Amino acid sequence: MFDFERSFHRRRPSLTPIIDVVFLLLVFFMLASTFTVDKKVNLLSETIYGSLNYDEHPRLIEIKSDKLLINGVEADDTVAIKRLEEITLDLSQIIIVQVLEGTSTQRMLDVIELLKSSGFSNLKVSGK
Repeated sequence: MFDFERSFHRRRPSLTPIIDVVFLLLVFFMLASTFTVDKKVNLLSETIYGSLNYDEHPRLIEIKSDKLLINGVEADDTVAIKRLEEITLDLSQIIIVQVLEGTSTQRMLDVIELLKSSGFSNLKVSGK
């Protein structure tokens, strides 16, 4: 009938195939993924310190988290760019961009891109 004294030794499943699959998936996603996209931002041109003369009109842009200050006068981004165009005779003249405390790096890069798309080419960036 039944033989209760005979014991069966169960085989444990091997984990080696599972580990192989995990490593293959890891290698696949490491090779197929793009983690960051690098972008080069030119903040200063070579001609800032020498060949260009700074005329008598000050052009200071202070970047806050939500507004811009043009020579100390607060304005929205588009209004600030228009004011800056009014006081700048030549778009290749120096514009000093100062980043105020608490301003994110992304905000600074957005303002620099806005200035460059408006035609301003010589930007000197400093932090406060």
